Amino acid sequence: MDSEQILLNIFKQQHYDATQYKMQKIIMVASMFACSVAVAVMIIYYSGILNIYVFAGAAIYAGVTLLLSRLKVVSFKIASFSFMLYMCFVLIPFFWYSTGIEGSAPYLSLIILVAVLSMFSGKMLKRLLFSYLVLLFALTVYSAVVEIPVAADLLSLVYTIAAYIGAVILISSYMLSKLKKFDELNDEFLRISFKDELTKLFNRKLLDIIMEYEESLYRKRKVIMS
Repeated sequence: MDSEQILLNIFKQQHYDATQYKMQKIIMVASMFACSVAVAVMIIYYSGILNIYVFAGAAIYAGVTLLLSRLKVVSFKIASFSFMLYMCFVLIPFFWYSTGIEGSAPYLSLIILVAVLSMFSGKMLKRLLFSYLVLLFALTVYSAVVEIPVAADLLSLVYTIAAYIGAVILISSYMLSKLKKFDELNDEFLRISFKDELTKLFNRKLLDIIMEYEESLYRKRKVIMS
């Protein structure tokens, strides 16, 4: 990797972190509110004690992780990542077990899939996305094995399973391709903005980015040392 690409990555990471922070905060607060509403509705209609527990757990978990990040006990990135681990690997499996593939769980799993693709990037996104897709595949297979033998309308169930698999593939491939395209266009734009058109030398903007990066490193080290 050349020095120019390293500088581009530094700039993008600084600005992506700020954008992702806003997205993570919005999704976590919205999830806490939505799960709280879901718990209230489930209590009124008593749709299953297990569902009430997992949705109440999600609302409480979101509130606790937001509080811990606010108190600087953990970083907000770690807080949001741990919350999404709960949503992906605790809430979805339990809710899926209650509703099956023809219930509400598959729709919620697609919403969480979009949230994962929107909230994270780099290795964190790759690891979480791969693990989550494996889980969704396993849950789909589970539904096929359990529900097909007792299905009243076999054709409708097969169509539902096929449509769900197609939706997961299309959402994942579309959003990943858009993220990749955006990254490539951003690189091209930044390369142009960093250099003087006539001399092809780096300009003042690049110096400002380097200074900002060094200042952020100093602040982090100072916080860690204190």
